[in-house]
Amino acid sequence: MSKKLQQGFTLIELMIVVAIIGILAAIALPAYQDYAKRAKISEVILAASQCRTAVTEVYQTASAGPGANSWGCEVTTGAGPTQYVSRIETDSDGKIYVQSSVTGATGIITLEPQDSANQTMTTSTMSVQVYKWVCGGTGTTVLANFRPGSCRG
Repeated sequence: MSKKLQQGFTLIELMIVVAIIGILAAIALPAYQDYAKRAKISEVILAASQCRTAVTEVYQTASAGPGANSWGCEVTTGAGPTQYVSRIETDSDGKIYVQSSVTGATGIITLEPQDSANQTMTTSTMSVQVYKWVCGGTGTTVLANFRPGSCRG
């Protein structure tokens, strides 16, 4: 008596494989979408780097602060500097506000200059070196899970 060899897969085996792929896709797709938003938010933060440089230079060389939206790096009218940034503004102390236009992650990201004592700098302390920048501090409205790890306050 000869045995017939099985050729191919049974219907139940194929259904199990399709179900597994469906479950993996249901888990992976939202994670990928969050990853894509996080990458776009990184570009939003990068767009503020020119402004960080300008504010740092003014703090080191000037005797008085120039005032709100007068630091020489703002984009407050017209199209934003990138497709994911609609505005870049500063306050009188050099705090930078970047308006994100990333779909699903709109809002503001703030960057604050700080001195070596980890205090937010003000124009009353001009001619002092900016020690570091804090990203995601007071005034940030973009959710933390969409911001890179270095920008969570």
